[in-house]
Amino acid sequence: MIWILLSLAFAEDVVTVKEGEPAPFEGTLMTPSAIAKLLADHDAKVETCKVNSEKDLALQEAKLTLKLKLTEADLAACNARLIAQEKMYNEILDQSLKDKSLGKSAIFAGGVLTGIGVMLGSAWILNQIGDTQ
Repeated sequence: MIWILLSLAFAEDVVTVKEGEPAPFEGTLMTPSAIAKLLADHDAKVETCKVNSEKDLALQEAKLTLKLKLTEADLAACNARLIAQEKMYNEILDQSLKDKSLGKSAIFAGGVLTGIGVMLGSAWILNQIGDTQ
């Protein structure tokens, strides 16, 4: 509608009519101040729409950025828990293997000492038998 009014403003049929004069055509005549108000109202509505759209866009961007940051924080927390669990698992595994190797070493050392003890005991007993004869 604004374009129609603007195009009419430059047409030859548009004349300023004073009070009491007959109009050269049938239609609605508007005073310059009424046209200015109509144009100003339209411009204000366009600017309001633009500002509201930009505000809504910024709000949606902020919400999506917040959601992305929260998701990234959740991922980081999960990764931290995973690393802590892996570390704990590896420590338990290392300790378990160390305990098993210590047990095997103790059994081996006990076997060697028992063998030495049996050998020394046998030698002593054989020496005692040899002395009694």
